[in-house]
Amino acid sequence: MYPAVDVVAADDDPTLFGSDSPTELPPNLTFLRYSLGDPLPFSNNAFDLVHAQCTLLRIPETGWRTTLDEMRRVGKVGGYLDVVELYRFSQNSGPIAFKYGNEAKRMLEETGVNPYLALKLDSILEDLGTTNVQEGVTILPLNWNGVLGAMTWTLQQKMSAPVWRHLVTSQVLTAEEADRLSSDMGEEYREKRSFFVAYYACGKKA
Repeated sequence: MYPAVDVVAADDDPTLFGSDSPTELPPNLTFLRYSLGDPLPFSNNAFDLVHAQCTLLRIPETGWRTTLDEMRRVGKVGGYLDVVELYRFSQNSGPIAFKYGNEAKRMLEETGVNPYLALKLDSILEDLGTTNVQEGVTILPLNWNGVLGAMTWTLQQKMSAPVWRHLVTSQVLTAEEADRLSSDMGEEYREKRSFFVAYYACGKKA
């Protein structure tokens, strides 16, 4: 897809695009291991489009500016900065997801992460000095509706793993109970036809 476009993906999870990924990379895609918070290993004004997805929820609110300044630095003047974040709490969910959501919110806030950041992406980009900021939302099914629902469920499992680990280490749950609740939550999502709301904002680097 888009063979004339050169794409560089940077993430700390090698199962996405790296050596541990089951998917063969297309020839125009390069994968780099990258730890969030480090300087991006690219020169200034290197890319026409810089895209971040489900990134800011992984860092305290005090670190947003550093991360976004790095995105802005490597983007070309006149190019675009594009940010996508999930509203962290699933919608149309049942009691298991509700209980998990409360624990996730508490843990995020204890670590300085703003669980509501998806609602302010446009103002975040405007504060960064980008222009022509546009925003929108899309619905992502959770564990239903075929491939998209399966992908969103996989993403949710990755995002929820630290919460389950925290509950186990805090002795709120045993490891077996956490595994069972995670599985039950996936079934609950399917039965309730739960979904995430993804917010996106895109602006031009002036």
